[in-house]
Amino acid sequence: MATTTTMYNTQITINNTVVGYASEVDLTIDFNLSDQDTFDGKILSSLSQPGCEVEITKYTKHDAVSEKAFMAAVMSLKDVPGTITITNIKPKGTMTWVIYECRIDELEITDEAGELLEFSLTVQGEDFDCDWE
Repeated sequence: MATTTTMYNTQITINNTVVGYASEVDLTIDFNLSDQDTFDGKILSSLSQPGCEVEITKYTKHDAVSEKAFMAAVMSLKDVPGTITITNIKPKGTMTWVIYECRIDELEITDEAGELLEFSLTVQGEDFDCDWE
């Protein structure tokens, strides 16, 4: 069983490097709930460390400084797992997600003539925290 949250205009930090605002972030948290057979029937259980998947979509207008910072931060996750912080600021409060032990699952870069450059990044995380302020 999984829960998905979609956030827009969200600040992204990868390994303490602010990589700017993402146009859209989908955060899917899998609590790994499953039915387990027992002698008396079934029970619902979950793993002690649920995982999560983060899909980050970022659009830029071919800004070399922003794109280099984003790609450098993303590539830092290639060999060593890192931490991604997602900060979503709303008028009534701020929601901050911290995803630990993130590894790149997929990176797609789309550039069509006359349009914005689109980075679509999917990472898998092992653990997470959420805070509301």
